[in-house]
Amino acid sequence: MNKAVPTCPSRGFTLVELMIVIAIIGILGALAYPSYTNNVARGRRADAQKALLEASQFMQRYYVANNSYADSNGQPPTLPGTLTTTRQSSGGIVYDVAVTAANQQGYTIKATPSSTGLMARDECGTFVLESSGRRSLESSNKTAGECWR
Repeated sequence: MNKAVPTCPSRGFTLVELMIVIAIIGILGALAYPSYTNNVARGRRADAQKALLEASQFMQRYYVANNSYADSNGQPPTLPGTLTTTRQSSGGIVYDVAVTAANQQGYTIKATPSSTGLMARDECGTFVLESSGRRSLESSNKTAGECWR
């Protein structure tokens, strides 16, 4: 008498199936990560631009009160502490904001990436805003139109 051993359906994944899933996840990750980092950088640049515009409003209020953008010694006024930096959610400084030049007729404000921050090697470099409304970049190969959005 010949008894046949019943076959059980296989359970689980084969190594080939597992490797295919890992390869698909790797490809999706390789495509998604650069897009994610570009969006994060664009958001941080927007924070820097916002800080520059708030500093510009401070300078306009300073002018109304003092009839000059500079103090009595011809130096730029000190920005309030809340306007001197932009920070990431964990508290690290991303951009340093400062009035770099001021006189009776105008001023220049710069947002410089912090040397230890996440944007230290950003391709847009330093954002510059002048009292005339002119927006430009320093230390960048990009145009202002590409970074000031």
